[in-house]
Amino acid sequence: MFVKLDRKNQAEAARGEILRVVEEVNPELANMLDPDASMSLFDQLKEHASRTELNAIREGVRPLAERSFDDPLARYLFGCFPGLGVKYPDISYVVDEMERLKDEEMGPELDAVLNFDLTILCEVMSASNIDQLDRLLRIESDTIAGQQSVVIQTGVRKKFFREAPELQWLATSRFRGKNKYLDGALDRMLAASDNKVAAETSVESESLADDGVSGPIPIYVSMPAGEYSSLLSADAETRADTVCDAMEEETYPVADIDKLYGATHRVLVELVGEDAAAAIVYGGVDLDPQQETDGLRGNEPGDVEKLSSLLDAIDLGTMEDSYAVGELATIYAAAAERGDAIAVLMN
Repeated sequence: MFVKLDRKNQAEAARGEILRVVEEVNPELANMLDPDASMSLFDQLKEHASRTELNAIREGVRPLAERSFDDPLARYLFGCFPGLGVKYPDISYVVDEMERLKDEEMGPELDAVLNFDLTILCEVMSASNIDQLDRLLRIESDTIAGQQSVVIQTGVRKKFFREAPELQWLATSRFRGKNKYLDGALDRMLAASDNKVAAETSVESESLADDGVSGPIPIYVSMPAGEYSSLLSADAETRADTVCDAMEEETYPVADIDKLYGATHRVLVELVGEDAAAAIVYGGVDLDPQQETDGLRGNEPGDVEKLSSLLDAIDLGTMEDSYAVGELATIYAAAAERGDAIAVLMN
């Protein structure tokens, strides 16, 4: 048997517990918060709390949420982790609950509970809990099969998931053949495994004639300066999700140079130097230190303008083979004219 969701009452109770923790950390801070304001409680905390206070609040809420979901308050508090910025939570409690419910008869109320837990799981999954993700996906159950499929489709967007040795069995698992979207996700698992083997066995030297490469290619997403600034203040996972969504939905101008990037980089090294060449092709600043993706880097608007000037000064007519230097010059010139930053996603 499971406890039905009571969103209004349970959410209010969770909010009350968070406010109690805030008051323990700093009573004056608690008095600055308005639970009924249009701005969310999480945004208010980010605006008014210091880094030290935020860390203390996170640590105060963790033990209230990282426990059995038999108490519905724990579930709702766990659901607050992304908003509070809690990193690497113990998802075993979410998996415990899904395993407990695997033989329940599906209905609207159970579906609501499972989807609530699924949303939490997809938002907080990380390399630190691969063992629990593996445990969840090995459960054989028609009841939670839909949720498992979503976990896979969400997970393959993250480098740690695609390349985890513990999860490579998924590529040829029972999930194959259920639908084209899930098959596409499983194909990415298989491709990640193949690319990793190829990388480990490839020679280090590479000639300029090798203008085609396998694996992820850089995607250039031009972003308005304000949006890029917001991206920098977000955590690594949010950055990756934001850029992936922008790429897939083409919210902003998106371009690529296909598989010519390796050869183009080597040409640019000779023309503008190693640092500038790397910044142009791959981005100058690492935006994904947690390796949620195959690589996410970026150039702020000022750097885009400087790099565009370097590219504009190159005389393509004197080059025997410029590969994609001209295409990159066009990408950077357009972004510089708009005053945009450029995020570079390996995809």
